[in-house]
Amino acid sequence: RRVVTNVELGSGILKPDVSAPCANTLAVAPHGDVEYTDTLIKVATSLAAAHVSGVTAMVKKAHQEWSPAAIKSAIVTTADPVGPGDAMAGDGAGYFVTGAGEVNPTKAMDPGLVYDLTAGDFIPYLCGMGLGEDRIRKIVEPAHASCAETGEIAAKDLNYPSIMIVTGDDVRQVEPKRTVTNVGEPEETYSAEVFAPGVDVAVNPSTLAFSDIDQKRDFVATVKREANTPTKAVVEGELKWVSEKHAVRSPMVIVVGETSASSAGHSYSADVPAGIES
Repeated sequence: RRVVTNVELGSGILKPDVSAPCANTLAVAPHGDVEYTDTLIKVATSLAAAHVSGVTAMVKKAHQEWSPAAIKSAIVTTADPVGPGDAMAGDGAGYFVTGAGEVNPTKAMDPGLVYDLTAGDFIPYLCGMGLGEDRIRKIVEPAHASCAETGEIAAKDLNYPSIMIVTGDDVRQVEPKRTVTNVGEPEETYSAEVFAPGVDVAVNPSTLAFSDIDQKRDFVATVKREANTPTKAVVEGELKWVSEKHAVRSPMVIVVGETSASSAGHSYSADVPAGIES
């Protein structure tokens, strides 16, 4: 078990986004040290960034019109779940360690749906963090960004491919909002599947029907604490939009009682419905 820290919760966005191969990888020895050692093999975590960069380049080449946010969404929502038994994760690893899972280059090329964002979409989110307009203008163009004009949104409502909710002890219900864009088949219908032990999650609408590429659909996920939900807990689950061809999976993290909660990792028991896991 591990304590979820202020650093991890401060932005209101789940980090890391994904994991990539890095364990037991032989890398070039630093400082001219060519001796083959176990230490050299184990300390190669920076290779994960190279893997993700390569996948990003592949997706961009195949879909040159996609935004950076759409590419990230494709990588996050198609990542393969990483369970406690995986060598990459280690025993009991959760979303705060693995992100959505291990990147899957093949699936990322055809995600079905994406959660898209523009630079301007981040302005109300940054305003909601209380950074101040001077600091926001240094982060996001345009330079005339105004919180008075854009308003504010909570981090839970930023159109990110993962969903993280941080609540106080007295909050019983939260409703994060999302918009998905169809990049799969011109005509495709998706149904919502949710796994979130310890809380009740209702998705409205529970079915999304598309008739064209680039068509957008909005939905709201209503998250309610159950009677047996601990006063301080980290609930890790997922929301999936499933069609005949695609499965678009978003990690869900509900932090109750904020930083006093502990993360014990995902549930990967045999009772989990087929296809449901991080």
